[in-house]
Amino acid sequence: MRAPPLLALPALTKLILMALLLTSALHARSQSTQGVGEQGAGHEEDASELPMTKASQASVRSKFLEPGADPENRLFLPFFKHMTDDQRDFWGSAKQLRRPEALKTFLPFAGFTGLLIAGDSWITKQVPNNASDLKRSQNFSNYGAISLAAVAGGSYALGQFTGNDHLSETGFLSVEAALNSTLIAYALKEATQRQRPYNGAGAGDFFLHGNSFPSEHAALAWSVASIVAHEYPGPLTKLLAYGMASAVTITRVTGKQHFSSDVVVGSALGWYLGRQIFRARHDPELGGGAWGNLRDDAEEGAQRETRPPKSMGSPSVPLDSWVYPALEKMVA
Repeated sequence: MRAPPLLALPALTKLILMALLLTSALHARSQSTQGVGEQGAGHEEDASELPMTKASQASVRSKFLEPGADPENRLFLPFFKHMTDDQRDFWGSAKQLRRPEALKTFLPFAGFTGLLIAGDSWITKQVPNNASDLKRSQNFSNYGAISLAAVAGGSYALGQFTGNDHLSETGFLSVEAALNSTLIAYALKEATQRQRPYNGAGAGDFFLHGNSFPSEHAALAWSVASIVAHEYPGPLTKLLAYGMASAVTITRVTGKQHFSSDVVVGSALGWYLGRQIFRARHDPELGGGAWGNLRDDAEEGAQRETRPPKSMGSPSVPLDSWVYPALEKMVA
């Protein structure tokens, strides 16, 4: 019997095929770059010797893993400890808003979110109310989130089976980020209780026993995509990961399951948790891309430029170097 064309397959099958393609691409790329990962080890400077203020010390709580340190990316007790630390760090991060550097990032985002909340009802009314289109968007967002979760779990399982530590770490950190983002999203839902677009008058009122804010689909999608895109920072991997996450985010609005502000906050939440977990748990000896701070980079860079003279040293010059005769001629 003739096989059906790809476009005729169900949406879930196509999305699972995309997830398998992304997992296979990660595995192939990790095999081709296995010997290159050591070049990135020790790329980041150890800032432990730099003079730091109390604010800057707090800013590097989730700093890059120190060279040679064990990230303990293993199941059971280490994983439970990771989850506990991640939740504590996230809910305690509100203290950082007292810092001017953090406010420079948070206040514009909060202002943009406020504008979206004010226009949520109008934006939702612009979405066509065709039943088949709404169902298609809802299915895509559900299956897209499932596909990214499959990438996370599949990467870990495949990495363990093939002995590929890089792929295994990708799956481990993706699962950790997805679970954390989902837990936090549901906690915020309970706190805000915002109505969905299909509830009441569609105004998205808060504290009325709803569960719209933020979108857990967007949070999960962006948490996994951000980990994958930095573990394998190639253009194709980024296109697949961020493209899928963006599609999940958009279809939650076009399916009238969430308001625009719900998906924006959910996406930012997932991206932020992926960033923090990658920075704290990623083993640089396995390869992957660098992921710096937001506002902290400039502050830390300035500290490096103004390090005390006692921590500086001159390079070693061999005794047979041309420098010594040149200096003697200059003195003469």
